[in-house]
Amino acid sequence: MPYPTEHSCRLREPRQDARTARTTRTTEEGKDYDVILQQQQDGNMADQAYRYGIEEWTESEAREHCQDHNGILFEPAEPDADEDARAIASMPITANCFANHLGVWAIEPIWFREAFAAIRSGLWSGAPRPRAQEDKDEGDKPYDTVEGSIALVQLTGPMMKGESKYGGTSTVAVRRAIRQATADDGIEGILLSIDSPGGHTSGTGELARDVRRADSIKPVYSHVEDCCASAAYWVASQSRMIAASPGSEVGSIGTMAVVEDTSKASEMEGVTVHVISTGAYKGAFVEGAAVPPEHLAYLQERVNGANRHFLQAVQAGRGMDPDALRSIADGRVFDADKGLDIGLVDRVQSIDATVNELAGMIADRTARKRRAAARQIRRARAEL
Repeated sequence: MPYPTEHSCRLREPRQDARTARTTRTTEEGKDYDVILQQQQDGNMADQAYRYGIEEWTESEAREHCQDHNGILFEPAEPDADEDARAIASMPITANCFANHLGVWAIEPIWFREAFAAIRSGLWSGAPRPRAQEDKDEGDKPYDTVEGSIALVQLTGPMMKGESKYGGTSTVAVRRAIRQATADDGIEGILLSIDSPGGHTSGTGELARDVRRADSIKPVYSHVEDCCASAAYWVASQSRMIAASPGSEVGSIGTMAVVEDTSKASEMEGVTVHVISTGAYKGAFVEGAAVPPEHLAYLQERVNGANRHFLQAVQAGRGMDPDALRSIADGRVFDADKGLDIGLVDRVQSIDATVNELAGMIADRTARKRRAAARQIRRARAEL
């Protein structure tokens, strides 16, 4: 697959589900190129591909280097690739973007593993992100309106506090949308349309609390389009009602973190990593350094701490028995019908049915308010 900002040299065919890593080497001429390392059947890491940045390498130079190293396929960069793809691929990794991908996650693990492998191998260098809530034109509302008075708020893809070059949803942007819809006199209900594998725990609790607060003012419903896993379910559990489309999946309740002990790979490359720090845990998980059991135990404590907040929110939002919740809070995802049986969702239906249900509830609520106002007027007149 040609890349917009890199020439590519394939040395061997990629192995599906194999662990990969990306590192940088320098030629004798002082030019840097990236190496995609891939774990082989014997467990050792071997060069799978080279990547040459177009700012430093001409096509002919990269092609010659590839041939010298017995490459089996050379693909020059495609400078005429889609403009958005080029912009995303060359987007710098800023401190904020970098921070979005660190720490403890509440995410469906299969999605996480496959996405992480694609990113590390260079197959997923970033995709044009959908227009964010804050990118809309001045005067636009950060949500769509359906049935006249229902705010439709989208929660799609992996969730993080800020924007990421890999797409997904900013929990901060969703919070702004929910708060604005809550304050909008023309909005009488909020519908969260969810298709997300979950995301980073940072920011998720705050979004979930905003959903719960909004529902105390106006009804908030959630509808699962295809997937509502982990952090996404944390958020959905705080709404008044959760519906799921037939065939969709819900659950994956739990938190996780991933660290790799790359000390043996560093050793194979002749590198010894020394960590100089002021405490036993200050330099934990530095790449190339061994990961001792006490560091893993420390990380387990952090994961467990985040999970406690997750479980407390689901228990409060869904009114579930603690033992029943613990029996399913082991990372499993369930199809919509099973989710209905175990109390994770309230309905299995289309999004149109969910919209109609919320609209009907709003209409009934409006009618009750009008009847109550009419009674007050009649009482006031009778007292005259």
